[in-house]
Amino acid sequence: MFTFKKSAAILFSFFIILTSVYAEKIAKIPSDPSKFNLLSYNANSVGKELTSPVDGKIIKEQKSGKKTTIVISCSHYYWWKGKQEKCDYEMIIYNIKDYKKASEVKEDDVLGKISEDSVLLGRCKTADPYLVLGSSYPAIKYDGLYYLQPGWIIQVTDTLSYRQVESFEDCVADYYSRWEADLEGFDPNEERYNSLFSYTEFDSICFKTKLEELPGTLKSYGTLGLTSASYFGRNIWESFTVVKSKFKYTPLLCWQTNFRSYLEDEYKLGTDIYIYGTFLALDHTEKRIIFNVRDFATRSDEVRYAERLNDITEL
Repeated sequence: MFTFKKSAAILFSFFIILTSVYAEKIAKIPSDPSKFNLLSYNANSVGKELTSPVDGKIIKEQKSGKKTTIVISCSHYYWWKGKQEKCDYEMIIYNIKDYKKASEVKEDDVLGKISEDSVLLGRCKTADPYLVLGSSYPAIKYDGLYYLQPGWIIQVTDTLSYRQVESFEDCVADYYSRWEADLEGFDPNEERYNSLFSYTEFDSICFKTKLEELPGTLKSYGTLGLTSASYFGRNIWESFTVVKSKFKYTPLLCWQTNFRSYLEDEYKLGTDIYIYGTFLALDHTEKRIIFNVRDFATRSDEVRYAERLNDITEL
């Protein structure tokens, strides 16, 4: 039978062995980040606070002189082919000055200060769609891992946060049915009455359609203005598209400022277009369902992903 001292010593040794095995599983930090596509800080940011761009756990720290490079293990949920997926990846932050040691971090937690050679690099065991599409450059495969410029942390529109759907009409029906009870208290004589409802999980979608004409110019806001002001704090819509529907409320695609000119430059009428946006409100006065268009693309995410896979290089 073990004495306490012997048992403690064995347990401690076992813990050291487990820790060493776990540490070995963490890939080495590439010593020369310049071989990869990096995300750099603006030159005038040097000396300012360096904050964590993600939530995660710090799994590796490597000191070099007065600077520290760290690896953060993190994850992100997104939509792919209509199903929610999880991407597990690592964020490498090189050359943090005055590093503040931590084990777990939240986005915007201060890690130290930005130095003249602070850069960010992402890596993953797989060529994950979220990372591949979110990066401004093709992935580079090195030592069994995929390394990417982490543009996904600064991208204007995260297209994969919009659930891909087969039928826009079905989503219109679903949106209306979830809020139909609100109509019980509706006074048909009351002007400019709308119900503002939006749940990202259900109401932010991506769908394929065809536009036969460019959006019409908004001449009067009315209930649209109330909806925009309530949700965004100001009127952001410049034009609209009425969507043909068998439903009792007519869907209205609301396009933000300059989107009509973007369509003129990038889209050919009558061809496929992929629209990303969110159902925002029921306009009871005009019997419309208001849908905010956040972005559009002329090719699907799946097609763009396949193209990006062909561009992957290996070191």
